[in-house]
Amino acid sequence: SYSYANGNPITLKDPTGLFGEWGGRSIAGFGTHQYVYWKPDRPDLVNYAALGIPAGTKEFTMGFYAPSSGYLEAGIYYPGSENTLGQSDFAGHDQRRSLGRTMEIGGLSGEAEAQAINTMGGALGDYNNSSVIYPSTGATLRGTGVNSNSGINTLANIANLQSSFNSFNPPGWSSGANLLLPAQSFNSASIQKQVTI
Repeated sequence: SYSYANGNPITLKDPTGLFGEWGGRSIAGFGTHQYVYWKPDRPDLVNYAALGIPAGTKEFTMGFYAPSSGYLEAGIYYPGSENTLGQSDFAGHDQRRSLGRTMEIGGLSGEAEAQAINTMGGALGDYNNSSVIYPSTGATLRGTGVNSNSGINTLANIANLQSSFNSFNPPGWSSGANLLLPAQSFNSASIQKQVTI
């Protein structure tokens, strides 16, 4: 099958072969953990220093995770990263694309894509990794606790990509994907305002 244009070169376009995608990784056979994958069309406009990753990194994922600390933590993963948060997102993304568990973030110019990356990266950097306790299993099953999917929903909201994220419907149950992280989990008043709106 085609890997060009998200496997559909008839109706989708990706002239440079570079794009951003929402991704959904299967959890425990029925749940879905969501993240965002970037392969920037305009890396020259990406603020790699603010992202905390090497300049010119060709592809990376952003997401929220539940490590042993018990708190929801933000992370960026890329090839060769010492940060293991998100390794499973990045390593299996191509396979998930072939399984229909990804969706291209369409309609963005290279400049708009870089702006979205920088905005999301700024929010990740401003997020307090010890502010949100990962929800209990019961809260997760009821869909009432904010979790990693809520984090991606929040990033989409902050970067004005909410409608694109809302149309992403990977197989499985995406608990918390309709919730936003608490505004107080971010340090900046400007980001808190964006989360509250």
